[in-house]
Amino acid sequence: MSADVYIYCQAGEEGAARADLEYDLEAFLGPAGEITGGGSGVEGFNIDLALAAGEDLELWIGRLKEFLQRAAVRQSTFFEVFPAGWEPGMEWRRFEVFGGETRLTKRPT
Repeated sequence: MSADVYIYCQAGEEGAARADLEYDLEAFLGPAGEITGGGSGVEGFNIDLALAAGEDLELWIGRLKEFLQRAAVRQSTFFEVFPAGWEPGMEWRRFEVFGGETRLTKRPT
């Protein structure tokens, strides 16, 4: 895999439901990636993706952000991108669907 992507949608906001979003994401990704997991709880839900090896990560980041905006996800939705071979202490990136990008090496406290 070229990268793992984790999409987070918080509870308490209007926006796309998890089941609908998963279905649409599968069609959107096609052979370029797959849904690898997800979950729901009182704080919201997450959907986990893996991009296939050889895919252009930067291209997919832009495409995913645009797709999620068109899918009318919740305003606070964000996704995190962990490159292949990522290990704790290494940098990863967080993208606000309706905002900017942050580079992280540890979880904010």
